[in-house]
Parts: sequence; structure tokens; C-alpha cells
Amino acid sequence: MNAQKDLPLFQEASKSPNVEWMVTFLDGRDWITAAELLQEAGRPVTETEKRKVRGWADASEGRVCGHQRGYKLTASMTHEEYNWWRNEALKASDAIRGRVIETDLVFYSKAAVK
Repeated sequence: MNAQKDLPLFQEASKSPNVEWMVTFLDGRDWITAAELLQEAGRPVTETEKRKVRGWADASEGRVCGHQRGYKLTASMTHEEYNWWRNEALKASDAIRGRVIETDLVFYSKAAVK
């Protein structure tokens, strides 16, 4: 299954220098937000730059987990942290799936009325 990126402009290959830099940067660190990561890297803290960070995490082939706490290497997470991250990701997935079902009901009921 391929992860959908925000915009093609921000797509990253899994072995891109940016992704590898992020993995190296996160090694030995606790959770760090995109803003903190960008500040430490000397990059502007903008929504565009934050999207790039998200794209690097998405392209990391599971090596980087990201959520409200920020970003962290999967291999550095405790069992509790990983379970928290996993449950949050699954809740988000369930919420999106529920929204799709609701919109399907509206869209396809419109077709039945015609």
C-alpha cells in the first residue's frame, strides 16, 4: 500500500538525502516537533516546510513516526509510545473511513433520487 502524499510537490523517495538526513537527525532524540526540527536545521518554520518534514516521515518506510507529539524514530520508541502512536493512527484511520461512508451515503442517495 502506498501512502498518499499531501501534494506531488512534496513527494520524497524513500532513500532521498532529505529522508536519510531526518533519520540521522532523529537518532538518539526524543519526540521533536516539525517547528523544532526546522529551527535546529536552520530552515524557516512555515507550513510549506512543515509539509516537507511530514513528507520525509511518510517516505521513511516506517522508520519515523509522527503525530501531535512530533516525530521520533520508530526503533527508539518504547512499547508504550509505540502502542500510543499506533492507536492514535488507527483512530484517525477509522474517523476518515467513517467520513467516507457518510459521504458515500449522501452521494449515492442523490443518484437514487434521480
